[in-house]
Amino acid sequence: SFFKNDVLPLGYSEDNGVSSINDWVRHLVSSKFLITDSFHGTAFSINLHKKFTVVMPPKYSDRLNSILTKLELESRLADEMYDIEPDYTAVEQILKAERKKSIMFLEKCISGDKE
Repeated sequence: SFFKNDVLPLGYSEDNGVSSINDWVRHLVSSKFLITDSFHGTAFSINLHKKFTVVMPPKYSDRLNSILTKLELESRLADEMYDIEPDYTAVEQILKAERKKSIMFLEKCISGDKE
């Protein structure tokens, strides 16, 4: 899980340690994964070979689509923020089955059944 210092919004604000372009670039360079909605964040992610995803803001869609398409990176595009979240449908099915197994095991232990 993420701790408070593991996620850093990189707007221009001294509150998050970004008070200059140099600070912004320094944070990008040291990042492990970037979620961006800007052309410049995308371009830096690409040039720095970072793991990244782009949440597409409508006003920049042409520029971002162009660079992602040209570099065959369309898979990095999320139309909405929820697109980068896991689909927990399959996860829930697996958890349901595993919970059932656990309950059956516990019931067997409580009843003293050795098989």
